[in-house]
Amino acid sequence: MKKGTRWTKLKKQLESFICEKLKDRVDFIVAIYRQAHDQTGRIYITVDKKEVFSMCTITAEMEDYRRYKKLREEYGEEKESREIWEL
Repeated sequence: MKKGTRWTKLKKQLESFICEKLKDRVDFIVAIYRQAHDQTGRIYITVDKKEVFSMCTITAEMEDYRRYKKLREEYGEEKESREIWEL
């Protein structure tokens, strides 16, 4: 989610991509755990109230870090971080 974008606005945009027959069956949900020290959360999608997709912020951040490390190894330490991400 782009920083500063309100979830309600983004949810409406996502729902606009769903065909009419599925509109009442699919739901997008964000859970933010405010009591956690880093306020992590997760996003999940349900169909007929059954969870079909889930993405935890910690899992996503770990995957981003793995990709970053792989790029650093692939292109070497001599490149600046910014140059690596602009490939």
